[in-house]
Amino acid sequence: MAATHADGVAAFYINGEKLEEQAYDTESLGFEWFAYTQQFHVGSWYGKKDYYQGDVGAIRLYTRSLNSEEVGALYADGR
Repeated sequence: MAATHADGVAAFYINGEKLEEQAYDTESLGFEWFAYTQQFHVGSWYGKKDYYQGDVGAIRLYTRSLNSEEVGALYADGR
């Protein structure tokens, strides 16, 4: 699974294939508040105590949005 966002478009990938793409308003207060003030949590929903009960595979964070070809190549390489 992968998710990217850039230039007002979020994209979601499963097994290296783009599943969906959705535009969002980068000027809205809600987007800026979420993107720049919220902590990133893995295995829980916004830091609540409802923790994921299982294993989480490798996690990668990038300082830029990957394009479709890069996401597909990472999946094909098993990363």
